[in-house]
Amino acid sequence: MSQRDHQVEEAKKLVAQLEQIEVESKALKETVQAMEAEQKDLMAKAAPTQARIAAINGEVATKTAELRKIKTAMMTKENEYMAFLEAQPALVHVIGSEPDFIHACITCGSNHVRHAVATTIAEPGGDVFFNDSVFAFV
Repeated sequence: MSQRDHQVEEAKKLVAQLEQIEVESKALKETVQAMEAEQKDLMAKAAPTQARIAAINGEVATKTAELRKIKTAMMTKENEYMAFLEAQPALVHVIGSEPDFIHACITCGSNHVRHAVATTIAEPGGDVFFNDSVFAFV
């Protein structure tokens, strides 16, 4: 075989390799385009869900803030009420004069003011949690 035949043979191999690379390149481009189209479609479908998630997160933040305000207001009112009752010994005496109203605290056994107030909001036989104390009622 002459050198020229050898070069022609090498050229044919190179052309075949180039054609193979071109076919593979075209297949990869088509795959990439299909994947990009699928990604675009999925992103379009996800957009409403992401918007809803953002809206829900906003609602949760708003409700959490409202809950904090309510808890703060409740504690303020409870403290004001307790201060009022502790400042009015005559009122405590009236509440204490009703034997069914006051029951001994299961923690300390006394019938002090906070326990008297708790009995007015408890169901008979129930437990009341009031300022980190537990009261049981008959």
